[in-house]
Order: sequence, then C-alpha cells, then structure tokens
Amino acid sequence: MVTSRFLPPLSGGIISGEIDISHISQADWRTIGGYWAEQASQRALMNADKPTLELVQACQILALYWFAKGETIRTNMHTSIAYRASRLLHLHQMLGKNSDAYWSAGRDRGLRCFWACWLTKCASQENANFQIDCWDDVIDCPLPDDDANGSLTIPTRCLGKHGLIQDVGPTLHNSPLGFNASLIIIQGLWWEVQRFVQAVHATSSSPTERAFEFCSLSKRLEELPDKMDEFAKYKVDREPPRSNSGDQGRVFSLTYLYHLCVVYLHSSMVPVLSCSSQTPPISRAMIRLAAEQAWEHSVFITTITEQFIARKASISKSWAVVGYGAYVCAAIQLRRYLALGILTHQRLKDTTVHLHLAGELRKYWMTLRPLHNDMERQFSQAEALISSQPVNRRQETDEQRGQLTRLIVQPDSGSSPELSSHLRPYAASDDIQKEQQPVQPNSNVPVIAVEARDTSPGTSPGSNVPQRPHDTPPAQTLGHAERPLVGWEPPLEGLREECVPAPNWTFREDGIWWSQDPESLGDVFGSGFFLHDDIDLRMDMH
Repeated sequence: MVTSRFLPPLSGGIISGEIDISHISQADWRTIGGYWAEQASQRALMNADKPTLELVQACQILALYWFAKGETIRTNMHTSIAYRASRLLHLHQMLGKNSDAYWSAGRDRGLRCFWACWLTKCASQENANFQIDCWDDVIDCPLPDDDANGSLTIPTRCLGKHGLIQDVGPTLHNSPLGFNASLIIIQGLWWEVQRFVQAVHATSSSPTERAFEFCSLSKRLEELPDKMDEFAKYKVDREPPRSNSGDQGRVFSLTYLYHLCVVYLHSSMVPVLSCSSQTPPISRAMIRLAAEQAWEHSVFITTITEQFIARKASISKSWAVVGYGAYVCAAIQLRRYLALGILTHQRLKDTTVHLHLAGELRKYWMTLRPLHNDMERQFSQAEALISSQPVNRRQETDEQRGQLTRLIVQPDSGSSPELSSHLRPYAASDDIQKEQQPVQPNSNVPVIAVEARDTSPGTSPGSNVPQRPHDTPPAQTLGHAERPLVGWEPPLEGLREECVPAPNWTFREDGIWWSQDPESLGDVFGSGFFLHDDIDLRMDMH
C-alpha cells in the first residue's frame, strides 16, 4: 500500500467482457482475486527473464497482494524480481547535466516504479539483502515530486551517501520535503533502525560504535520533522478535510511510521522495555533519555490513533506497518506499567486502542494476524495480573504510591511469557529458518530495595513530540505519580553464591523484570534534564 502510490497505470493491457453493478454485488471477490493472482504470477514469472516496466509493475502489485494474504515467501520472490528488473532497466539512473531536455513522462514513471521497489525492500530489514545498506543503492537517484496537479515535474533533489539530500536543480532555499520524499527518507530510516536493533547486542562491534550509531540515528530522526512540509504531518489540533479519506490515511500512516521509528530505536536500548538481559552499550544517562523518548512518542502515537478513530477515518486506508506499530506500542506501554507497578484497569483500557487498530487492520493484512494474537495474549495476561493484585493495593492513591520506599511488588505471573519476550520482527523472511531463543529469566534473583531519588518533573530537551492541545505534555506523565518508587541493585556476577541474603532482599520467581541493567528504574525513568555534555563519549553529532 505504501509503494502503490508510485505505480501509475500504463495504457493498454488485456480487457475482456463487461461487468455491471449486479455482478459486483454477487461476485465472490476473494475467489476471483486468488484466481487472478495465481494467473498473473504465472505470467509474470514466465517473463521474468525479459525485464520491462510492465513486469516491474506486475510483480510489485502481486507482492502487495501476497503480502496481504500472508504469503511471505511469494512476496519475497516477486519483490526480488521487481527490484532486480528495475535496476537492470536503469530506472534509478542519475540525472545528467541536461536533464531538462530529456526528462519525459516515461522516465518519470520508471523512476516512481523504482522507488516503489526500493520502498518494498526497506519495509523489512530481514528481507532486504542490500549489499551494503539501503542508501548505497540509491546514491544520486532523484527523489520524486508530489505531482499534486498531475503535471510532469523535473526532480530537483537526489539522495547522496547515508540518505543525505542534495539539490540537483533550481530549488527554493531550504524548501521543505514533500510527502513522497518524506516517505522515502522515513522508510530508509526505518530500515536502518531495524538493522540497528538486530545488531545492538552483537559482540562483533564495539560499544563505542554502537553508541555512536544510536546517537546518529536519534539525531537524524529528531531533525527530520523540521524538514518536512506541513501537509505531510498529521495534526492533532486541527481537523483535516473529511472529503479526502485517502489523504487522511496516508498522512496518518506516515506520521505513525516516523514515531514508530523513534519508539523502536529508543526502546531497544532499555532492558525493561526490550526484555534484553544484556547491558546496552551506552551510559545510564542515555538509557534514561531513551526510556523517556520511547514513552513520549508511544503516548503521541496513542493520541493520534484515538483522534484518527474518533474522526471516523477509514482505517482500511492505513498502511500495514501501522498494525505492526500498534503491536510495538502496546507491548512497550504494558511493559512500562508492569515494571513500574502502576498497571491498572484504566491504563489497560487506554492501551486497548492499539489492540482495536491492529484488530481492524488484520482484516485486510493477514500478515498482522499472528501479531494481533500476541497482543490478545498480552492483554489477557495484563488483565490477570491486575485482578491478582490485593484490593488494598489497587485502591492506593498516586500520592501514597509516591511516598512508599519499598520494592515495587509485581504479582506472580508465572514468568509472564506474553509480556517478557522479544518483539517479533516486521514481516520476517521465511527463506532462512531460525530457532527462536526465548529469554530465560534468572530465577530467584536477589534484589536490594533502595530509596528512590526525588527528581523534579521536566521535559527532556530535543524532544520532537508534538504536545497535546489543552492537555498535559507527555513528558509530565513521568512526574511524581508515575515515578518509580524504588530502584534495585543486582549483585555482581560471580559473587552471587558468596552473597548472603539480607533481611530487606526480595526473591522472585519471575526475575526477568528485575535482572536488568542499569541498576535502577529510578535512573531509567527519571525525569531530570539531560544534556549531551553529560555523555562520557563526547562526539561531534553534525
């Protein structure tokens, strides 16, 4: 669906027979669609050794169809053929000095088809198989304009190394990026974020390299909204025109994808949110900032989702990756509530908007059905955890919680497998069978209860999360009411057997929530200010 906007129709084709309105209402389109896709796939694959623009478009459309049907192997086959054919046809060729003279509608159509293929490959990092990275394949490739009035326009920008935008023609100084260009940049960053998350705990790279890559990605994401045109952003304080539901859906989806990138990137560095037992390769101050950024952007996603549904916009117009984003946001928010001991019926109800969104989108994208099933299990587990809390604990006020100086008590969840496993990747490839290695919780991990430091609420600088109109800013939700009550200090590895339990230690069976680094949830979710000068690894971020 994302790439279909770059696939303009070609004249000609095979048309036989006529169809009227009665046939439309009586036809079994599921059967007709399956029959059409099978026949079209056979014809496309029979001509795969003769690259043409028609072949590229056919394979792209079929890839979209098979992805919606949950046939990931067939999706990968058609995606690979389309992308390879587009490069053999040199649809990505760079502009020449006299580009104005030979730019034509055919070249413009071919360029858009190439970008459609590239966007499809970038959707899932596991399926991409770029030789170096996604940006290296599109160096000097011109960016498509939005062609709002349907007229032919000559591209004035192209991509350089690492996705940097370069001017190749006369353009207004610092003119904003249109919707199509913004989509390409965000999709490329989405691929980079997925690659980073996969390799964040790899032993082959040094912590310094990972820290630098994390800061670089975070800064590029932070600066992107300022470069985008206003009509490419979803407004929470302004009612969009109701006449164009397609525009509402695509702008909502683009904004959603951007904030998903931020949530996915920053949550991967917080063990409590990513359910990783390994120490992230960044300082504790950066982990605290990452936790705040992941939370703030997930709250903003919740806000725009609620408004999108309240405006009765067509959910079917949303992209498939939005359903995956709903899965990620729900998992992040539930894990945070559970880790801080503030999981309540009201907070669970506020989070169900993501379950509703994913449930609607799975009707159109079968690929999302396993994710929706996971979400249902997570919400069921969360409901059971709330119900198992003592009545007097459920009735505690936020003020009473803030004065407590004991260890956060989580009800026994039998290791909470639904809430303590790694997030599924988006549209994982089926060509390589991988054994899933579940996270093994460390049983009976001793935890030392310590006093929580009192920090004043505030917003982290550099945040690019739009604020809710007439509402409390997302960052302030990390204030006194939801601040962690205490921290914990895990014993040093190798000394556990020699460590004698102290009277104030608490032993838990589901220790995965507590065998985490850094040492304290107070440090992770603290709301103090953060400056880049506080980082031990000072570096030039420009």
